[in-house]
Amino acid sequence: MRTRSITAAAFAGLLALGGCSGSASDESPDASPDDSADAKLTLDTGEKTVTIEPTDVYCSGKPGSLRHIIGKTDNELPLVKAEGTDFVMAKVGEGRPYKANSPKGVNVDDESVTFDGTELGSATLDGTMTWTDWED
Repeated sequence: MRTRSITAAAFAGLLALGGCSGSASDESPDASPDDSADAKLTLDTGEKTVTIEPTDVYCSGKPGSLRHIIGKTDNELPLVKAEGTDFVMAKVGEGRPYKANSPKGVNVDDESVTFDGTELGSATLDGTMTWTDWED
């Protein structure tokens, strides 16, 4: 299997074509997708509030339409996944995940997903995840 290196400029162009980037006017010249790793989500389970700080947020989809966005913390749990506005799941430990089909309070744009009082079963999710990497 042959591998090739890709320059940062080529990678940025690929991301733009993949639908997982913001508009060029929204980004400063020094901005990079890794700058978005400061995202912070809160999951209120009723018993406790868990802070989720994804270190890696992957997205996939076509230009202008994110299909999946998955946030992981150091490639482990906790994990938050959104399939557009059709499905959202948060898994924070060994127990069952908190999830919901077509929950309210989910806003997906070309570079992020925002949860605003999004009910996932008995838990509520708030915050924004912005992509750090694009997968197809």
